[in-house]
Amino acid sequence: MLFYQPMPIRFSFLLVLCLLLACWCVVPLDAISQGVAPVSFGEGNVGFVVGGTAQVRATYAQDAPLLANRLGFGIRRLRLRMHASTGQRVGFFVQADGADANFKVLDLAVEYRPSSRWRLRAGRIISARPAGFNSHTRIDAVDRPVTIGEWAKHTIGADGHDFGVEARFAGPQGEVLAFLHNGDGHWDRARGNFREEVGLGSSTRDTDRTGLAATVYAAFTPTKRDGLDVGGFVGINTARNPNTAHQGIGRAYTTYGAHVYGGAIPGSWPVRVKAEVVGLRYETLDAAVLDTSNVFAQQMLGASVLAAVRFLRAGEVFARYERFDPNTTTPGDTFTFATVGGSLSTSALRGQPYHRERITLAWTMRMDATETMTYGLILQAQLVF
Repeated sequence: MLFYQPMPIRFSFLLVLCLLLACWCVVPLDAISQGVAPVSFGEGNVGFVVGGTAQVRATYAQDAPLLANRLGFGIRRLRLRMHASTGQRVGFFVQADGADANFKVLDLAVEYRPSSRWRLRAGRIISARPAGFNSHTRIDAVDRPVTIGEWAKHTIGADGHDFGVEARFAGPQGEVLAFLHNGDGHWDRARGNFREEVGLGSSTRDTDRTGLAATVYAAFTPTKRDGLDVGGFVGINTARNPNTAHQGIGRAYTTYGAHVYGGAIPGSWPVRVKAEVVGLRYETLDAAVLDTSNVFAQQMLGASVLAAVRFLRAGEVFARYERFDPNTTTPGDTFTFATVGGSLSTSALRGQPYHRERITLAWTMRMDATETMTYGLILQAQLVF
């Protein structure tokens, strides 16, 4: 078993203690002391709702393969969003993130609601996908499961968005989403953002591609109790975008997943349990295409299980265990992830939603097939306004 030799325990403890104390100072206390809520205004039948999210964190990490330690502060997310509506049927939504100093648009969609149960959307959105790709304001720990992030990176893009058209039906005990999309969420006009005109230039952006993607997601609530959720998704993508490439060759794929949630949202149940599995199967590349003597097949599989216990009305402790195999056809490359920690909601102490003001401390471990371990300790403050 290979272990990484950390810094002396006493010195590490002092650094972590300083980290925790400093992070408490980072929390926006003025905002937390006020019941900040989204601002709405409008005239006639036109209305606007604006809001945002700030997630600041302090991190202490030990990277065993690189024999490195790092301690510091950062911004995980800085979101601004706006929803505009005309009456009860037509709406527009846009969301941008500025955590990297340059604001970039994540979501941009127009929507139409023909009835109370049906909704149609078009634009760049998160739609039919693994259930673990939930709202960033309601993440169980400080980040989504690693298996969900890896699925997104190797399919439509790391942020889980894509350009397309969605139809959603929501009933009293569940919902169904059908998403026809480009299969590549990249903003590059030669990739995902196809918006060319017929003029003197190339109307295809010098790109020869007609492949699209289709994904269906369904979730069912067996009882009328909020938070109990059983469902899954299935999809196919023939766009062969660069996220899927092996040796520079893009691949089509099929993907699937299933989940069982008992208490989907942090702080919602006294005891919560969540389980999810996500799979991905790429098309096989022939030896002639690769100019080798062997074909290449790849199937990706990941699973995660989480348990959380609420204490009082404003706190929760949690533990999550994950297994991720980037290629089940190749032995010896499975990763194990473990996350333990707790969260405290100052907004819940005042009877407001749990996610509005939240402080989360989480310890995360990664172990590869050689039992080499990497650790991280993160303290994150979240404010939703």
